[in-house]
Amino acid sequence: MQTPELFTIYCQGKDLKSLSLPANGQIPCDVTTPQQIRLQLAETIVPGSYAFSVRAQIPMSTPINNMFSLVLFDKYNMVQDAAMNIAGRVIRSGLNFEGIALYWSRADMGKLSAITVGFKVKESFSSYGDDLKRQIGEILVNFPEGFYHGIDSLAHMDVSRIDDSTNQAITPGMHLSDKWLDFTQKDRIRISLRSPPGLESTGSYMFTFPAMVPLQIPPYNVWTLSLCLANGGCITSSDSSVIITFPNPGFNIGEVHPSSASLESSDAFSPLAKGGLKASLMALLMSTFYMFWL
Repeated sequence: MQTPELFTIYCQGKDLKSLSLPANGQIPCDVTTPQQIRLQLAETIVPGSYAFSVRAQIPMSTPINNMFSLVLFDKYNMVQDAAMNIAGRVIRSGLNFEGIALYWSRADMGKLSAITVGFKVKESFSSYGDDLKRQIGEILVNFPEGFYHGIDSLAHMDVSRIDDSTNQAITPGMHLSDKWLDFTQKDRIRISLRSPPGLESTGSYMFTFPAMVPLQIPPYNVWTLSLCLANGGCITSSDSSVIITFPNPGFNIGEVHPSSASLESSDAFSPLAKGGLKASLMALLMSTFYMFWL
């Protein structure tokens, strides 16, 4: 994979998620050539859709040539397929956000899992960043295909802001609108904010809700959390009102989160079970790239 200039890629150990790539153990990754990532697969891939993720340090501004490319080589180093000049997202200078890694309580097929997604708001780099934060009016969470939420009432959705210096919840946590939660579509949730003030307060913003784990994990196993301007909201991470998206690699059937404590009941979701789960979450800056071969 070729990246634009000024992107620093990390793909060793837990920084590389194979997702739907065939992986018997860790996939070797070579980043010795600047702006280039080479993955070496031990197995032959058949026609289909595949995805993987790596961690990246994002530059402060959008590169002039903001293009990604993916090339598939065979064992003889001959090109078999390619996706060239994939346009990258515009980088909003002035904003200072970090994604928070996905948390799940259990990964049993056909069972409810407590899913936690979030992001960290830090002091902006400029007054322009402060202005953008005040304009944020909606938070959108999109699920991988096959997952759907189990929210039936507002009590099944926990929203909070954590003081990063004390790791304590702050009340009130967020400036929510009167009709703040839209869960009418089962494959996404939308959280409406009062804008302004938007997201002017610093801290870690956390969202915990029940979701049903499907019988089969999709190849594009990625959860996304998007922040949207207050101009009508958004329903996908590619909508024009989206100013930033945090993608998170999903989990596989039976995979245990390192800090997980499974819920006792598979058909009930207790808000009380969520409080102790958040303290162990670790914030990290995660940028995810995906490859598809048909």
